[in-house]
Amino acid sequence: MREWGEAMEFPLFLSLSASLLLAAGIGASDTADAMGTAVGARILSYRKAVLLFSFFLFLGAIIEGGKVVEPVGRGVVSGPFFSDHPLPLSLILLLSGLAVMVGAWYGIPLSTHQVILGGIIGGGMIGHLLLGSSEVGLRGVKVLQILLAWCFAPLFSLFLSFSFYRLFRRFFLSVKNPATLNFLFSLGVVSSGCYMAYVMGANGLGTIMGGFLATRRGELTPSFLHEMALGGAIL
Repeated sequence: MREWGEAMEFPLFLSLSASLLLAAGIGASDTADAMGTAVGARILSYRKAVLLFSFFLFLGAIIEGGKVVEPVGRGVVSGPFFSDHPLPLSLILLLSGLAVMVGAWYGIPLSTHQVILGGIIGGGMIGHLLLGSSEVGLRGVKVLQILLAWCFAPLFSLFLSFSFYRLFRRFFLSVKNPATLNFLFSLGVVSSGCYMAYVMGANGLGTIMGGFLATRRGELTPSFLHEMALGGAIL
């Protein structure tokens, strides 16, 4: 009963509610990123696109989501402050969820994990300035790795896209049957959307549950990390 009472304290309840809102934000925002092309080109209906996205999102969360939960939950911000006082981080998660939902409302797709990590890093910086490194600290190497990944990932994607275009250009030009060409393009669009959904499940939902984990005390176990990722997938 004591554990149940502690789990239902207001800050933890607030962080769970924020996690639910952020998970809904993935459905509202990231679905368009993954399946918007397939729906816009009328390759898939909206309902089929949502079902495919949900399935591969769930698959990514339960298979690889645990790999992201721990680095986000304990690898970005150090110190006992957030685990001893979970309300500030709970508010950060809630505001992150509201930002994603507002962006979706106005047709602006926002990256859920970037919004969450940006909020956690910003909260860690303010906490470090106000309370000192003994209470709140930022793991500079991990933060630098994340920022560099955000900067270079679009450039790397651009390079891969151009490389694949050059690699397969002659092959597609050699296909003379329009029906075959249409099938190949449709297969590529749907497959890439499903893969994006899988990655979002592993990355986005893992980030959401990692933010909640930062408010939790106790040692981490592989089974707990898997349960956190599974919980994010269910949300």
